[in-house]
Amino acid sequence: PTTRDPDAFWSQLEDYYLRIMGAFAASPRIAALTREWLTASTSPALQQAQKEMEAALVPWFEQAIAVGQRARAVRKDVPATLLIAVVFAMGQATDTWLITEHLDPRAVSKWVPVFVGMIRRALSS
Repeated sequence: PTTRDPDAFWSQLEDYYLRIMGAFAASPRIAALTREWLTASTSPALQQAQKEMEAALVPWFEQAIAVGQRARAVRKDVPATLLIAVVFAMGQATDTWLITEHLDPRAVSKWVPVFVGMIRRALSS
């Protein structure tokens, strides 16, 4: 996100998430691969790969939260590390639900605003 307007900040995040989930809905192969990735966490090697992927995503989330805080869209009374943990947990839950529901692209466009709204309410000041 690159805005200083709270509503525009959340709109940009919603658009980003919609594009990602739309790609999953449009490609059964990508969705199947991601579904396996999310559900096969009993493998130590996969657990390590998942941790490495999450670690690679943290800088983007740190930057997004900083932009959101400057735009007065994200609360400042909670450490950024906790906000990121909340977003990761909510994201994993919603991503898993979307992927396991085998939703078509029209359904994804219905649910993404709901999920982003949930994250917005959790992170807004």
